[in-house]
Amino acid sequence: MAISYGAHWSDPREVFVLDNDGNIILQSDPIDGIFVVDRLPDSSGVVFNRAFPQGNEPQRPGVYHFEQGFRDLPFDADGIHAVIP
Repeated sequence: MAISYGAHWSDPREVFVLDNDGNIILQSDPIDGIFVVDRLPDSSGVVFNRAFPQGNEPQRPGVYHFEQGFRDLPFDADGIHAVIP
């Protein structure tokens, strides 16, 4: 499972990946403007939606790898609703 947590919806969020017993296996530093949709099947990161537009353009959803950082999706999308491995 993966979750993001911030004290307020507009605060930077920490991202957590949990094992099947609910133990934290990965945790990020606070990240601005993302909401986690799900973890990647190998638990190396998460798929996220962005919370706020950048200027007049909406920000695209993407992938955050704990080791490699942010990666854009290879297709256009307004938002991701589920990850099905």
